[in-house]
Amino acid sequence: MAVCLMLTNLSSVIMTCSSDLQTAVQSAMPALVERHMSDVNATEQLRRERQLDSREVVRRDGGPTSDSDDNGTDEKDDAAVISAGEKQKRIVAPRKKFEWTPPIRYLVEICATDKQF
Repeated sequence: MAVCLMLTNLSSVIMTCSSDLQTAVQSAMPALVERHMSDVNATEQLRRERQLDSREVVRRDGGPTSDSDDNGTDEKDDAAVISAGEKQKRIVAPRKKFEWTPPIRYLVEICATDKQF
């Protein structure tokens, strides 16, 4: 009887803990998604700027002035010409990263501790 009562009590604690954790994560997600989208937009802007800069360098060197020339080469070939002269770092898309706030960490620890009993 005592074991059944203890399991019932533990079950209610876990349900409360998991619902609190779910609420905390759901409230944190809009800010995280917004931050990720701003990072993606900044990365795309950097890529566009680099692509425009690389086209200007090709034009100054007497290369093609459009995305494709008469030989059928495209902008990837133009980038290869530029990178042969100077090595550019690859722009990597930002990763989705969850920010672990102290309240969320606390709730995870409580839920993990309660499930161990």
